[in-house]
Formats: sequence, structure tokens, C-alpha cells
Amino acid sequence: MNIANYSVNNRVVIWVAVFFSLVGGVFSYTKLAKLEDAEFTLKTALVITSYKGASPHEVELEVTDVIERAVQATKGLDFIESESKEGLSIVTVEIKGSKKTADMPQIWDDLRRKVNDCRPYLPRTAYPMVLDDFGDVYGVFLSLSGEDYSYAELQDYSAMLKRELLMVKGVAKVKLFGTKTESIEINLLSSRMASFGINPGQVIGILNDLNSRWDNGQIEVDGQRIKIRDRSSFKTVEEVGDLVIQDYSNQQIKLKDIADIKEAYQQPVRNLMRFNGKESIGVGLSMSWGVNVMDVGEDIDKRLAELNTQLPIGLSIDKVYFQSDEVAESNSLFMTNLAESVAIVVVILLLFMGLRSGLLIGSGLILTILATFIVMLAGDIALQRTSLAAIVVAMGMLVDNAIVVTDGALVALQRGHSRRKSALMGAETTIWPLFGATLIAILAFLPIYMAPGSVGEICRSMFQVLAISLGLSWLFAVTQNVLFSDSFLKVNKSAMNKEPFSGKGYKIFEKLLMKVLRHRLISLTVIILVLIGSLMVFGKVKKPFFVELTKPLVTVNYWLPEGTDIKEVEADLKEIEQFVMKVDHVTSVTTAIGESLPRYILMAEVVKNNSSYGQLLVRTDEFDNLAEVRTTIDTYIKENYPRANVHSKLLLGGPPLEFKIEARFMGPDPAVLHALADQAKDIMRHEELAINVRDDWRQKVMTWEPVYNQQKGRRANVSRQQMSMALQTANDGAVVGRFYDGDQAQSILLKVVDDTHDQNNQLQYLPVWGGGASATILDQVLDGSNMAWEDPVIRRFNRRRSITAQCDPISSDITSDQLLAKLKYKVEAISLPEGYYLMWDGEHRKQVEGNENVGAFLPLAIILMMIVIVILFNSFRQTMIIFLMLPLSFIGVANGLFVFDKAFGFMAIVGFLGLLGMVIKNAVVLIDQINVLIKDRSPLEAVVESAISRMRPVMMAALTTILGMIPLINDAMYGSMAATIMFGLLFATILTLFVVPLFFCLFYKIKIVD
Repeated sequence: MNIANYSVNNRVVIWVAVFFSLVGGVFSYTKLAKLEDAEFTLKTALVITSYKGASPHEVELEVTDVIERAVQATKGLDFIESESKEGLSIVTVEIKGSKKTADMPQIWDDLRRKVNDCRPYLPRTAYPMVLDDFGDVYGVFLSLSGEDYSYAELQDYSAMLKRELLMVKGVAKVKLFGTKTESIEINLLSSRMASFGINPGQVIGILNDLNSRWDNGQIEVDGQRIKIRDRSSFKTVEEVGDLVIQDYSNQQIKLKDIADIKEAYQQPVRNLMRFNGKESIGVGLSMSWGVNVMDVGEDIDKRLAELNTQLPIGLSIDKVYFQSDEVAESNSLFMTNLAESVAIVVVILLLFMGLRSGLLIGSGLILTILATFIVMLAGDIALQRTSLAAIVVAMGMLVDNAIVVTDGALVALQRGHSRRKSALMGAETTIWPLFGATLIAILAFLPIYMAPGSVGEICRSMFQVLAISLGLSWLFAVTQNVLFSDSFLKVNKSAMNKEPFSGKGYKIFEKLLMKVLRHRLISLTVIILVLIGSLMVFGKVKKPFFVELTKPLVTVNYWLPEGTDIKEVEADLKEIEQFVMKVDHVTSVTTAIGESLPRYILMAEVVKNNSSYGQLLVRTDEFDNLAEVRTTIDTYIKENYPRANVHSKLLLGGPPLEFKIEARFMGPDPAVLHALADQAKDIMRHEELAINVRDDWRQKVMTWEPVYNQQKGRRANVSRQQMSMALQTANDGAVVGRFYDGDQAQSILLKVVDDTHDQNNQLQYLPVWGGGASATILDQVLDGSNMAWEDPVIRRFNRRRSITAQCDPISSDITSDQLLAKLKYKVEAISLPEGYYLMWDGEHRKQVEGNENVGAFLPLAIILMMIVIVILFNSFRQTMIIFLMLPLSFIGVANGLFVFDKAFGFMAIVGFLGLLGMVIKNAVVLIDQINVLIKDRSPLEAVVESAISRMRPVMMAALTTILGMIPLINDAMYGSMAATIMFGLLFATILTLFVVPLFFCLFYKIKIVD
């Protein structure tokens, strides 16, 4: 069927399609799901195992190694990382990104089975737990704080918020952050226990007996089964104090006679949170999969407004991060840029192609974008970072088809043909070359769509949107454009029946082209030299794979020496946040102590629990002010807190990275690993472009090791377990049970207070109870004690011990590639003993994996593009001419990025793929024109006339695209893409008009005759 002919003969059908595209496009945009990032599952699970009392080395050998051996057979496993700490094993299981999200529940079930199967091989007191929600994103994160409110009141109101917000449609999970564990603290006084002859073991036994649930059975009465209920367990704290204890002389006393009992919070706390200098509790909300973030955000806002009326005066709910607000702002900014780009394109068309032609092509552009929204809504494709990037790239190609068709119609009109015939000629002569060229442009993005791993999953919508919009642009060009040309297109009477290409500009171009063709060897040499020069320029272009997001947020990670008490970190950060709040442009400061904030955005780094760690999340009024604020904070902390290791960073548009440069050493001996890491860190410290040098095992911590003597212990009737209980109860306390107040569970924490000695915490005088009524001192069951240093954590990678030397570039102007180039050969020159290995991690590994994933299907895309071109032209030589344009396209890209000081990152790669589509499209249409003219002209005439006839549409397409990208050139996210397309297309225009004819003449040995 002749599509163009059908369009002019069935006007009503096309007008109806245009109407529904306009109305449906606007409607679809309002209904499209709007997200911040493409929905993506972090394929990471944690196996966390508590093994109290064990050293990191014991945890590694007795727990971590057992679990790693069990989980290494998990389906689709990518790698295993582990941390063995004091009493805790954390094994991170990473599944290959190529596994589909739908397969993950089954994979996690398989992981759980493997962990359960290894339990018989674990120590009796080790309890593994699989957490497969580690990758959950809490896109709404709130702070609940208030002046003059106790922490207990904050916890009560935060629990109410959690309960109410869970009922909002679209909210899957609510997590509280910064809460403290409530406990009933029993402080036994050693002097009173001694006077009554009471042993702490007796107290523990009675507490467990009265606070346990026992099955009392049933009795039968007159044929009825009556259940027996024992209600003698604790109901209140007062009842705990009234617990009756009988001493060895059968005298009965109450627990409160020998102990101080109070409600308290278990120490040390796990994590704390502050907001703008006030103690607060964080409330994180995770959305259900597939929901519209904007709609859910509106519902949450409404519910918060209602709940605010129920809160007492002084309590406030503040937004730390509110995803729907972020999405609304980014979408609004993008739509503004898009509208500006469309307006520029239309204005350029009006100026250079006339009012009617400009409006005709501009209407096709708008219809294509609106129709794309309709198909996106039907295909459940959300508006988010990658799909918006696809529309930006497509902007450079959406007008190409319409310009070619309209220009062909204008030329036919000028030659005296009727309006209808001219409209049909403009489409019919190029319909299939344009279709093939459009298909090739789509295939250029196929590697991104088919890429295994996270790249393919995140960027799938980019290919889909590009395929939809480019396909629709071709369809509108050969239908709506033809109809509108038949209805509205005109040329000035003065231009009628005149040669269309007789203007001065065409003559100048013809002379230049003939010089290029006549001096083909010189021209070819110049092209090769320019390409070599551009490759040298490209060597100076920054090449970060991931760009920094344009969010006005900076994260400041604050580390004190390993083993520091959390109270020290809290005290420092209280002072620092007061300073930061006074810094110009700062609008809010959120402080997390003990661990990082929950993952509020996919790219946020998560730091697990560590008492020596704290984090500031600083928000500024504008992104442009962020660098100044960041520098001010870093300088203040480094000058006033010399013990601290501060590491500030912006959010990256990629997977979270702890450090950009990481040299991972692997091998069996921790001492050798430390030595290797120290050499690498020394190299990094001597590199002026590197800062924040450290390793991931951190500083060693001091341990006190009492040496238990069995003979002395038996003589004193004190076992190792009783000695351990005495040490625990004398310090942080021992959890000996649970107290239930309705649905609230509280730990029962037992402490023994030695009020008989004032020995400045000299543990050798600590009272230790055995099985009798009297206590002995700790020193009498020991053979002395030792002070030692040990690693606080032992890390492993794929079951090998590993230590990673880490650092960052000194500023955002220095990329990780530039710094790695300075360090790589020096670090790799470190002599590695047999059995030890070096692996580059950090951004380098992510970049290599990303490039490999994108490149995995690049050969397939090239083969398919070649097949399309061969089908179009039935010629290997013409296919080669077109593909020789691709490496030459890099000339404009390299120089554009260098001039604008933009990085060749992921967005630039996307822009380059789009550029290749534009170059191929122009070359395809030009060569098709040569093939048409060569039938009734000499080869040289066919080449020259074809180039001349393509000059206006090629230049118009380039000009509209280049100027349409201007609003995006200073955008931090899309700026490198814009520079790539602008300069790349500028040179691609020269390629099409001069180099394609040159190569055609060379390949077909066309002689130049005056």
C-alpha cells in the first residue's frame, strides 16, 4: 500500500489521528507515571549472623566461612563479600545483573534454603538471618522532632506515624530510624547482695521463670475442656521490683531491696538522628512496585496534613527527602527545556524554510512527541531519568524525516508540479530510504536495550522511547506531513519554474565540493590528520562513567578512630551541625550517628552500623551553591577536628560507590595484606591529585584479654561463663529477658554495680559470683591479663581475605580515570608474594562492567545495521562508505567535549549513539539520491547534484538540532550529551556533504572532468 497516497485520499482518517494525537498526548502526559529513576532491583542480599562473644577472627573461621561455602552455589551468583566483626558476620550476596527481577524471589528462596541447610555446621549460639530487602529505597524520608519533648514521646508519636502512613495506598513499607531500644534496667548492688547472700544467677533464674509463658494444659469439667491460664507474669515495672527472692538461709526479700530498678534505654544505642540541631526520629516510606510516585506523594502529603492537626504544638514533621517533590521539580525543569528546544527548532524552521514549511515541520515534531506519550502510557513506560534522556536524544532526529519530505515537496513545487503531486513526490521518492535510515538509528541503541546487568534494566526505557518516537516521526512524515503539504504548502510565485538549486549558496557549495573531489588525495590526508588530532584531543577529555546528579545535596561521612564510643561522635556532630546551619545557602542539616541514613535514593551509599561513624546530609537552596558549601564544611572539619576522617561527596548518577579509586589486595595472611595496603596508601598519599586515603579494615582496636585459670576457677566455684556474665553485667549489662507491656516489648537489662570498691574501673577487683552465696574478685580466678591489638573487621571477597586501599580525586574537576592513570602503574609495581592478587575496584570496575555490558551486543547491532543498508542498496561498497562515516563522526565529539569542558560519560555515550543514527540517516538518503540520478546522468553529475540537493535538508536538520540543544548545554545531567550532539552533528554535516561524495568517487573510481 502507498502510505503517502492513502493519506491524501483519506483526509478524515489522518485528521482524526492528528486530533487524537493532540488530545491524547496531553491527556497521557498528565497520566504517565513519573518516577525519579527507572524501577530497578538491587540484586543484593545480606546474611547476618550474630555470634556473641567471638572475636573477628573466630567469627570469620567459625561462621563466615561456613556461610560463604553454603551460598557460593546460589543460582546466578556474581560475587560474595563478607565482613567479620566482633560477634557479627555479614555476608553480602550479589546476584548477576542479567537475572530478571521476576526471578529474584525464587533466587532468594534458594539462598534461604542453603543458609538453613548450613545451620548444623554453625556454632550453637550463631543465628543466621537472610535480609533480601537491603536494596529497598525509602523515597520519602521524614523527620519527627520537637522542642521540650522527651525521647519516649517522640517514639510514641513516630509509632503512630508509622501505623497511619502504612495505610496510605501505594506505601509498601515504613521504617523508623534513630529509635532507641527501651529496657527495664535492674542495677544489682553488690554490697546488698553480699549482706543477703544473694547470687545474680538466682535473680536471672527467677526473672526467666516468672516472665516465661508455660503451657498449663486443660481440665475436663462436665464434658467441657477448660484451658488453664497462668497470669502471674510481670504486668508493670513495679511488679518487677516486687519479685520475691529467697536467700540461702531461706529468708525472703524483694528484688527492689537489693537493686535499683528503672525504665531506661539500652546502651550503647545502635543509631541516632538529628534534624536542624534537634533530636529526631526518621520515618522512611518505601513505595510499592509500579505505583505512580506523584500520586502516592500527593496522598502522603494529604495524610501528613491531617496528622499534623493531631500532633501537639511543638512537634513538627519535616521532609528530609520527598521523592515526588524531586520528581516534580526535575520533570518541570525538563519540560521547560523541552519546550524551549521545540520553540527554537520551530523558529529556525520558520526563518529558513518559510512560514508554511516551518509550521508544517514544527507541527509534526509536536505531534510526534505527544503521540510518544500515548504509546508510553499504553506500554506502561514511566517518565524518569532515562526515558527523559531518550526524548532529549530523539529531539535531534525527530525533524529529519519531515525536513527531507518537505524539502522534496518544495523542490517539486518550484519545478512546476502541482501541490498534490509535489507532496507525494516528496514522500514517495524517499519513503523507504527514510524508513531504513530510521530503523538503523533505532538499532544504534539496541546494545543498551539488550545489555546484560543493571545497565540494560535501567536503560531499557531509553531504547523503547527512542524506537517509539523515531518510528512515529517517520510515520507522521509520510502521512500527516504529506497531507499538510497538500493542504498548505506554497512557494513564492517568483520561485516557480526556476531551478531550485541556482542560488548563490548552492554555487559556493558546488565550487567547494569540486575542489574536494578534484584534490581527493589532499582531502583524504586532511581528514586522516584531523581524525588523529581529534583522538589526541580526546585524550584530554574527562571520562567519568557516572556524572554527578544535579541535586542540592551533599553527604558528609564523618569517621573517628575505630572503636570510638558513639557518644564522642554525637558530641562532635552536634558542634559541626551548629556551624553548618549558619553557612550561607544551607537550608537543612540531617545528622545520622552510628550508621548512614536509610537508602532514600537508589544511588545513596549505605554504611552499616559502626559506633565511630556519623553522617551529615546537607541541603542547599540551589545546586550551583553546593560546591562552595561543601568546601566550607570540609575545611572547617579538617581544621577543627584533626582526629576525624571526613569524606564528603555528591550523589552520582550510577551505583553507589564508597570511594572512586579502590585497589583491592587479596591473600591469606592479614599481616601481608596490611603491608601491601600500606604501600598502596603511601603511593596515594604522595599523589597530589588524591585525597581521603584510607583502607577498609581501618585502625586496629585495643582488647583486654583476661587469662582464666581452671584450677583457681574450680576452687572458687566460678566457671568461664560466670566470669563472662560478671564482666558483661559490670559494663553494658546483660539482656536476661523480655518484658511485654501490651504490644510493646522491652528488654530486661541486668547490671551489677560494685559499690564496695572505688578502684577507677580496675577490673581485677570486679566481684564474680560462682554457685555460692558469696563473691570472689576477678583477679583470684585469673593468671593475669594481656592488652592486645586486633583488626576490628576481617573482609573477604569471593572467599579470599581482602583489604582495599581507597582514595578519591581531589576535586570534581579531576576524574577517577585521570587519578587512576597516575596511580595504576605505581601500585601495580608493588611486588606481590605468591598467592596474593591485586584487583582494581571502585568506579573503574563499574565502568568496565558497564562498557562490557553495553558492548556485548554491539556487534549484533552493527550486523543488523549492515543488513538493512545492504537490503536498501544491494551494494557492499555503498555499505562500506556509510560505515566509514562512523569513526569520522568522533572528530566533532572529541572537540565539542573539549571546548565545553564536558566529560565523556554515560550520557555522552548515549548522545554519540544518537549522533551515529543521524550520520547514517543523512548518508543513506544522499547515496539513495545518487543512485536515482545516476540512471540518467554521468556518475560525477549524479554525485554533485545529489550533494547539492541534500545541502538544505542536511543543514536545516543540523541547525535545528544544534540550536535546539542550547537550553541543555549547561545542564549537569544532559550537558555532555548536548555537547556531543551539537559539535558531532556540526562535523557530521561536513561528512555528509563533502566526505560521502569523496568516498563515493574513490570507491567507484569516478574521474573528475571539467
